[in-house]
Amino acid sequence: MTNRSLLGRDESCASGNTVAACAADGLMAGAGFTFALVVLSTVRETVGSGTLFAHAEALAGSSSVFLDITVGPDYNGFLLLILPPGGFMVLGFLLAGKRILDARLQRKAVAGIADVESACAAGHA
Repeated sequence: MTNRSLLGRDESCASGNTVAACAADGLMAGAGFTFALVVLSTVRETVGSGTLFAHAEALAGSSSVFLDITVGPDYNGFLLLILPPGGFMVLGFLLAGKRILDARLQRKAVAGIADVESACAAGHA
């Protein structure tokens, strides 16, 4: 499903833009998607199992043992976040947090515009 949405976005960009603009758009979309996956997986692993980069040596060799980070020695983890429904839960929380952040930024921007307008009106009076 994700591949279809990314390819559909690329096709819509390619239909009316230059190759350079579409390449830049594709790189930025890929970087954004990668960032979202890294945040999602980091939250799931740290809260779900209490570790980060656990057993990295299995993938990258014995020189990567130093990457293994443990949240706390007595933390047993939260099993639901490791399971597939946990991915949807974390994604929902991340999207809710982004909407809250966007709403706060929009309120600040509107308040800033109102301050500038009132200062301009006071200056012209």
